[in-house]
Amino acid sequence: DIAGKISFRNAAVGAIEKFLNREPLGLDAELSGELDVVAKGDSIAVKGSVEAPAVKYKGRAVNQAARVELDVAVDSKAKVARIARAEAKFGAAVLSASGDVAYGGDESTAKLRLVSKQSPLVDLRKLVALSGANPGYETKGVLTADVTAEGPLSKLAFAGSAAIRGLEVKSKEWKTAVRSPGVEIALTPK
Repeated sequence: DIAGKISFRNAAVGAIEKFLNREPLGLDAELSGELDVVAKGDSIAVKGSVEAPAVKYKGRAVNQAARVELDVAVDSKAKVARIARAEAKFGAAVLSASGDVAYGGDESTAKLRLVSKQSPLVDLRKLVALSGANPGYETKGVLTADVTAEGPLSKLAFAGSAAIRGLEVKSKEWKTAVRSPGVEIALTPK
């Protein structure tokens, strides 16, 4: 059995990838955080937080702080990752997940709960922009969602609900913005 704490300040993602002998993900950030790690037999558990004052992905910069808090255990014998809590904060947007991911077979499967409470669409749009997606319009509003995702990762079935309050969508190509006091979405697996 091994137990310990890993602390790091201003660690470059590229340097961590080199140390772990991993292919670069295209993420450019300096990370700081503390992780408690416990390894027992075929299992490893990690609990703690990691933050970055600014993030770039494949050269795209977003001037937004990011923080991830996690409590995850991986059982390599059972080939299951159990997420007791994973919470990502990007600006004022907060997205959290919990559940299990099974891996190692023909296809990985998941049973997850995904929650967002009062997350500004402005901040979520910045997060999406990291991937290179630029829909060409501006959005405002606040997202609240409670969704489950279950099944093979290539074909997850979603159930639950999402709501956007104070929705406003603007485009340079439109004469007026589209506004709605609220939009509610109910998801039911097929």
